[in-house]
Amino acid sequence: MARKPVKPNAQTPKLEPGSNINDAATDAATLAEAIRLFVRNENPIFAWAAIEIFLEMNLNNEEKIPKELREFLLHTSKAIVNEAQQVNLGKRTPDAAALALPNRLGIVRRGWNAFHDLQRMVEPIGTAEVYGLAREAGLSHEAAIERIIPAIKKVEGIELEPRGVSRRLRRKRDVWD
Repeated sequence: MARKPVKPNAQTPKLEPGSNINDAATDAATLAEAIRLFVRNENPIFAWAAIEIFLEMNLNNEEKIPKELREFLLHTSKAIVNEAQQVNLGKRTPDAAALALPNRLGIVRRGWNAFHDLQRMVEPIGTAEVYGLAREAGLSHEAAIERIIPAIKKVEGIELEPRGVSRRLRRKRDVWD
């Protein structure tokens, strides 16, 4: 069931780190951000989010699908049809084809999972927010990182070295900025 299109206003969440994709506005800026994240990170979850936003925005008109999404849809549909042909020719069982579908949709491949990748992308958001607050309070870079370490241990149950916190901050910048 499709979600109801949301018109943006001051309280409407945007597609941003840690936001609920289903609550994001169905507007051109959110669509552009989803496409940007798909192209930059090659995570198909963002392509599917962009497709949903686009279709909801254009359900009653004939707007063309953006090129990046057309290429993604073409590649994905060809892979799905190929699976069906393999079943049709008796070269693959229906169960084997169903098990291969996440791979054909680009959700998994050897050593990679789109949902793990999404989690890895979102993980450093809280770290960056706490770091930003510490810096705004006047702490030096080193002191801000030291301040974050106990918070990460308390919330996530892991103990990071300052180098690990710095890696998270770089990852946030590399993925989202």
